[in-house]
Amino acid sequence: MRTFVAITIPGEVRTALAAVVTDPVEGLRWSRSEHWHVTLAFLGDITVPAARIADLLAPTARGPLELHVADAGRFGPGVLWAGVASHPAGALPARAEAVRAALMAGGLTHHDQRFRPHLTFARRGRRGVSRRDVAWLAERLPEASWTASEIAVMHSHLASGQPARHELAATTPL
Repeated sequence: MRTFVAITIPGEVRTALAAVVTDPVEGLRWSRSEHWHVTLAFLGDITVPAARIADLLAPTARGPLELHVADAGRFGPGVLWAGVASHPAGALPARAEAVRAALMAGGLTHHDQRFRPHLTFARRGRRGVSRRDVAWLAERLPEASWTASEIAVMHSHLASGQPARHELAATTPL
């Protein structure tokens, strides 16, 4: 089962951010707001029970994280995102590194490269995401902040012709 470790977004922040994507923008396919999360580690297709993964993450509990939406950007030609930052500035990247190290110590390999905390807002097909799309999103992002108090182990269910469905499988406190 496709598995990843993430920080979820609380309802009030999700609602504030979702207000940005109510307007149609030609060529952009908006991500479903219930899928927004900050991926700390993507594990891919694995059979390890979610409770075991959550147990591996327990040593990374060092207290809640203060997070906020920081900016907008793009990955490759087709992904438009809103960045997520922490206060203090290095807290979120340090926690992601601790999570990845704990998973590796437990024998699990993550498939991520450099950690870039973000929420995937939209995708664009052949034409790609432009600088104009990034500026459009950056202008509209509300000031949104929250305290993250847990890490989630998530399963992603894919079905042909259907949008992905994310399932919360386990949590561990931050």
